[in-house]
Amino acid sequence: MSIQTAKREKRRARFQSAMQQLTEEFPLEHRVTNALPEIQAAYVQVLRHWLEQAAPPGKDIVSAAVLDALAAMDAVVIDAQGIGCYPFSARDTGIHAHIEGKSAWAMCALDALAIARLTHKASRVTARCTVCRCHLTVPVAADGSVEQAACEGIRVVRLPRGLKGGPCCENLCSAIRFLCKYCSVPAGAESYTLPEAAALANSFFAFQARLSERYLAVPAREGSAGLLREDT
Repeated sequence: MSIQTAKREKRRARFQSAMQQLTEEFPLEHRVTNALPEIQAAYVQVLRHWLEQAAPPGKDIVSAAVLDALAAMDAVVIDAQGIGCYPFSARDTGIHAHIEGKSAWAMCALDALAIARLTHKASRVTARCTVCRCHLTVPVAADGSVEQAACEGIRVVRLPRGLKGGPCCENLCSAIRFLCKYCSVPAGAESYTLPEAAALANSFFAFQARLSERYLAVPAREGSAGLLREDT
């Protein structure tokens, strides 16, 4: 095995390990894709609102019962600021994704990197270093790729978590942040280059695009099942 092949295998193993860890701790795809069709349809409705408006939808976007079911699955987050839908946050997280004059908060650093590919539009992610709090900017191409050379050594780190339980936005997401090139990786944290982090983010949320393509919006407002119909 050549040195280059060995390096590729090491990167692949690292990626697979990180993806497995993420999906085990937050099995969002499994929860949504195994939900009832009307729950899936409502989920797509909320997600599409975010993708198109970069803002939280009103609570009347789907029936209250279905919205509660989505919240119980931790597929959406409901609070005083509105309805968040991973990767989008309705409340200030300190991580902003800017796209064509619109902007939205992201749940975490990985989530911010996923938004460009989901919207098929280039984005500019702004945040602060989790250690020194300096301002950071990360340009993301419409295909979700990131050029490390253009980002001045910025990385994504996953900090050790003291808080466990509760919704993902309050435990796992709070631990995934950006780090500038001048600060050392905190003890016990995992560190990823921006290309590595973008690949993880795009893979984690890839199911949303597949699921969204299965449904077509319709004007009816007859509860969650009437808001969307499955494209057969």
